Amino acid sequence: MKEKHVNSLDIFTHSYPEIYAGVALTLAGVCSKDKQAMYNITQETVRILHETETKD
Repeated sequence: MKEKHVNSLDIFTHSYPEIYAGVALTLAGVCSKDKQAMYNITQETVRILHETETKD
């Protein structure tokens, strides 16, 4: 995978689920126009966030 330069401010202004989704999509090589993949990863991040919130 090619190195990707990211503004550090972009990292700190995104939620964990947004970062998780972005990394997962990048590692999977998913095109940003793949609506089904975007939907699937959104559902996965919602599940992870819900699990995190209910662990208290």
